[in-house]
Amino acid sequence: MWRTAKKVLPPIQKTEEKENLEEIFDFSADQIVELREAFTTYQDRDGTVTEDKLGHVLERIGQICTNDQLTNLMERADLGKSEKIDFLEFLTIMEKGMEKTDASDVISEAFRVFDTNGDGFLSAEELRHVMTCLGHQLTDEDVEDMVRLADTDGKGKINYTEFAAMMSSDQ
Repeated sequence: MWRTAKKVLPPIQKTEEKENLEEIFDFSADQIVELREAFTTYQDRDGTVTEDKLGHVLERIGQICTNDQLTNLMERADLGKSEKIDFLEFLTIMEKGMEKTDASDVISEAFRVFDTNGDGFLSAEELRHVMTCLGHQLTDEDVEDMVRLADTDGKGKINYTEFAAMMSSDQ
């Protein structure tokens, strides 16, 4: 296998590397390892990720961002204006900005993505598709129960308000 001249960050294994990053960033060693694993899964051969791949990295760690949010994150992190970020730039944006993500923007974007036919409602079929894509194998009864619990107006579909309430609940 050919290797590029640029150094690709290896997975963190040495204790002192973890501790150094812990001193610089407000993350535990376990969090740094988790972030490193997500990042290296999508990094290019030069050890960086593009905006598109950043979206995948964030999804892998459970963060859903709108396209505008991704663009904003890249603009803040890409100090070299190369349209790519390295792992240290990634840690910087994770530390600075992810907790500031507006939940309503995330919920709105998620609803838009899940509403595949664009009718403003999530049907049982759309919900099943989403859950399957997320790795959840549900029976028809499970999906119907989910719709029934979220569908407060009794129309058999989940509208945006019901979806937002479901996503915002602590249950």
